[in-house]
Amino acid sequence: MELIENKDFPERQNLTEQRRLQICQELLLGLEELHSHGILHRDLKPENILFDINNKLYIRDFGASRKLDLAQTTLLTFSQMAGSFSWSNYEDVGGLKYRYKKESDIQVAGCLLHYILTDGQHPFQSRLPYSDDPIGLSQNVRMGNFTLQCEEKWSSQKGIITRMLSRSLEERPTIEECQGCHVFDTSVCWY
Repeated sequence: MELIENKDFPERQNLTEQRRLQICQELLLGLEELHSHGILHRDLKPENILFDINNKLYIRDFGASRKLDLAQTTLLTFSQMAGSFSWSNYEDVGGLKYRYKKESDIQVAGCLLHYILTDGQHPFQSRLPYSDDPIGLSQNVRMGNFTLQCEEKWSSQKGIITRMLSRSLEERPTIEECQGCHVFDTSVCWY
């Protein structure tokens, strides 16, 4: 059994550029593994990303997760939205009432990638800290209003994150496309 530290990303503000990219890559690999088994996480957020004592990333809290049948691409639920209000996706807040898809996890993963690269900035935030205004954040998700706070050093990651944050399901990349673009691959990093 692994020993897991009780730290989240704001406590890790002195990470190197390479380590940030590595965390992004590990997060995408974990999500790719879930999606390859037809599992929708439905509650991705910083508090559900943990690290063991060797800094290996773990995704936790599968209480809201659901498994899709082989032919199923959408999860229709008639209960409350999944996940946390501050880490909701367009499908939860934008009128596609409770039609959760793999692309829904992708949008929130895009928020997390931005969060990792920017020391805790939420791309849909309307003020700091983002947790002080969950209604404004939710409205921004609904309207597709996001601002990437990434420094110039993250310019090669902006394109894929922008696609991940799109309101349009069709514009969001698959998890395989996110991995295939290699912008989070530390083996090709020049830092």
